[in-house]
Amino acid sequence: MNTLPPLWGLTETRGSTEESLSSPRRRSFMYNRINSMQEHEEIRWFGLVVEAQGKDAKLRWIGDLPELALSENQISGFFLEIEKLMGTLDYDPAAQKYVFHFVEAKRTIELYGPQNSPLTLHMLLQASYYLFSLYEKPQLSPFLTLMSKALSITEEESLSLFFHYIKKCSGTLPIRPFVRELAHIEARCDWLALFLKYCGGDTLRDTALFPPLAAALEEAGASQELEPHLFTYRVIRRYQQIRQAERLHDILLGSKGELSPSALSFKAMTLAHHIVSTEHRIFSLRNFVVKSTLFSHINLHHNAISGDTYILAKYKTPFVTNPSMMHTSRINLRLPSLLTAKSTSVYIKNSRRCQDLIELRYGAEVHQQLTGHRGIWPLLSSCLYERKSVNKILTITPAADSLHDVIELHSALSFSDTLLIAEDLAYGLEYLHTRKLIHGKIDLESALLSDETCTEKRAGWANFELTRQAQPNLFKNRSYGSRLYTAPELFFLEGTSIDPYKADIWAMGQVLFLLWSHKVPAPWTKAVYDEHVDEAQFITSHKETILDHRNDLLVGYNTAKEEFDLLICSMLSIQAHARPCATQVRERIGEIKQKANFEPINGEAIACTGS
Repeated sequence: MNTLPPLWGLTETRGSTEESLSSPRRRSFMYNRINSMQEHEEIRWFGLVVEAQGKDAKLRWIGDLPELALSENQISGFFLEIEKLMGTLDYDPAAQKYVFHFVEAKRTIELYGPQNSPLTLHMLLQASYYLFSLYEKPQLSPFLTLMSKALSITEEESLSLFFHYIKKCSGTLPIRPFVRELAHIEARCDWLALFLKYCGGDTLRDTALFPPLAAALEEAGASQELEPHLFTYRVIRRYQQIRQAERLHDILLGSKGELSPSALSFKAMTLAHHIVSTEHRIFSLRNFVVKSTLFSHINLHHNAISGDTYILAKYKTPFVTNPSMMHTSRINLRLPSLLTAKSTSVYIKNSRRCQDLIELRYGAEVHQQLTGHRGIWPLLSSCLYERKSVNKILTITPAADSLHDVIELHSALSFSDTLLIAEDLAYGLEYLHTRKLIHGKIDLESALLSDETCTEKRAGWANFELTRQAQPNLFKNRSYGSRLYTAPELFFLEGTSIDPYKADIWAMGQVLFLLWSHKVPAPWTKAVYDEHVDEAQFITSHKETILDHRNDLLVGYNTAKEEFDLLICSMLSIQAHARPCATQVRERIGEIKQKANFEPINGEAIACTGS
């Protein structure tokens, strides 16, 4: 039988950087035997195949067959024989796994091969060997080139055939060796997008294939096998950051349905791929918000300065009825630009009221300038964006609960935690006042507290929309952030120069009173909310609630808790000049903390344990 040139002209060239999968250096027993036959001599495949696999259990001799001028009937006879004998004793046990993988490669191409062009048996034989060769030599780049030329299909289609092949060989064809190869073909095609699509979209129909690939990707990322600049590496790291989220199910699904762990991991990988694609397809020198095209309940926010990305996921909870607590109905996550860093939960404030935009934008700018000091809750990012022709302001801070939420939910705080919160807030107010700034909106909503995920309670001020430079006529219109926190002189001393610093001190005294007692300083609160405040009634009610209690505390030895009560009462003095300044408040709280930590009980020094 005469030798013909390779069917597709893909011969191996000595010294070539891209080795052919079809042309061994030395001709095999099978090639030499068939080539020596007479032109019309019948090929008895049974004996030849058994003898050939005995000489080469890895079936490399199949790669010689396309170079022989075999008819379609002869190729059909070969396929029939090798499938018929698969799993029988006629095969060397060492060759069984290779026979299995070759047959699966052939079946894969038959089922999922080119749909728009006829698949001849010559094409099937060559392509089956290319696909089968990946078992022994996982080199995807030359495989894609050869397969595309052999079947006249795109590289994406060739890669799809590879995924089908892995699925059919699941459990016997390890995927780990292919991870590096997959990562390095990303410039030619987005293999991960193709793979995620192949796995069945959001429904994850192919649950058997995704887990081993996800595990192999994580292992490759942890072993530093992939270069950090690779798209695949960044997706792996983003995937790991997302997987660390405590409320991952809520982030990925909102309040709808349940997912298996495998399907949840698949969604996390899909979101990670989407985020990395978004980060590098959208170039901007300013912060931006984009709506996810894959997850209808998710917005993505990217900070152009820090490089951090934020997942803003809407999560509807039926039990949230208080508008001031609506931030608890959103699950939000910060993905640091440093890919090896852990993700963290964040708190967002999203204004939809157009009239608030100017104030909120100003407040965000002030907040950004103040961030970095104790007692100022950090601002991570902010931006102005448009949704449905409506401008909105988005501000993002570390995960937090407002003190309003703490009191509303009746969360118990130990005395030591209360003192730490009070000291943090005092530091923050002192920093504002040393910069000659008046907060102007001190209340329970403006005081943020680290959430339950933090082991140590920390607090700080936020909501700086009404923060202004201190001046005597700052509150000439008697307008503070909230009437409940408005100092009495703003009601009763019209036309008189008012110390704006002491107005802040009064408001902070109200906050500490509410934090410590978990109740409003009744009965004078009702008077504050009345349109016309009766000064005599106000003073009488205040004397019964605050001053009488203060006078009782001034008699005899005071414990740390009583001294804290006394400090709050002094901050709520009707006479503004009698109130301490922010520095005095901070120093006094420090002294109370020291006394609380060493207050003797039964002759022993112990740390405070609670109220």
